[in-house]
Amino acid sequence: MAEVLWPGTAEIGTSVVKIGRSSFTLSQAVFQSRRLVTTAQTVMVYVDNTTHRSTPLPEAARAELLPS
Repeated sequence: MAEVLWPGTAEIGTSVVKIGRSSFTLSQAVFQSRRLVTTAQTVMVYVDNTTHRSTPLPEAARAELLPS
């Protein structure tokens, strides 16, 4: 959307936009000098270390992702 300048400071805003059974989606925006320079949407998948397959999010993790 716009060039990020160096040296400078960037501010990043992140929010959880969706929580699934074994994944959640984050939406992010990057600002420099109060100007929106880029956005991103990221899907994070919870994976079992043994099987390397997706597995349901633990309830504790799900609780942390929910709005307070």
